[in-house]
Amino acid sequence: METQHPQQPLHPGLSASSEARPSWAQAAERLLGLSPRLLRSDEIELARGLLYDVYYREQGWEPLQPNASGLRADHERRRFEDELDFVAVWVGLFARGGELVGVTRILERAALGRLEIERYQELPPELIRDRVVVEANRVAVRGSHRGQIALALLAIYCDWIARQLGADRSIGTASSRIVRGPARAYGWRPAGLSFRYHPDDPEAVELIYYDFDARHLRILGRWLALRLRRLVRRSRRRRAGRGAG
Repeated sequence: METQHPQQPLHPGLSASSEARPSWAQAAERLLGLSPRLLRSDEIELARGLLYDVYYREQGWEPLQPNASGLRADHERRRFEDELDFVAVWVGLFARGGELVGVTRILERAALGRLEIERYQELPPELIRDRVVVEANRVAVRGSHRGQIALALLAIYCDWIARQLGADRSIGTASSRIVRGPARAYGWRPAGLSFRYHPDDPEAVELIYYDFDARHLRILGRWLALRLRRLVRRSRRRRAGRGAG
């Protein structure tokens, strides 16, 4: 039986259909116990706590001060927080039992006037001209659930929501290692520009972008469906083996 999620107010840019999750998301919940959905405003504190656990407690990273986003680690409350948390559209990935195990967020350039990235780096005009642009950032998945499936669920659901917001391009940043690996696998492309969020950052990040191409989304959807079928077959073989024994 599919989990019944609490009602949540819709973001102004989203239609009522955003609450009706696509079939692949329902299948992932049924087969894997992983459920992507929009976060309610009262769940943003959970997202902030997950970011703290992954970025600081696990990876040892803390944003340098001062910074243009007001991003900081609140060690007393064990939260990562910034000035844009409550104007962002948050996507969460929940495990069975209701634990939040993954998050990412979407920022709308049309609503904010400029993206968070633009507080740090001027964007090439050709990247944003005649485009409805969003920024995807704050991606984090707990170590217990980290892997291709969890990241794919977050990425595809985030794409689905961004398209409902009317976006046709998403912009983000990543380290060179991520750009060469997972980012390229999901269709992100380098924009040919690198910068540091803070002058003392040890490593520059690369600006990347992703165009919402229906064909590419279908490819991702087929890839996810294939992985789900393989997991189902593997589970059935294990159950059959236990029965034979």
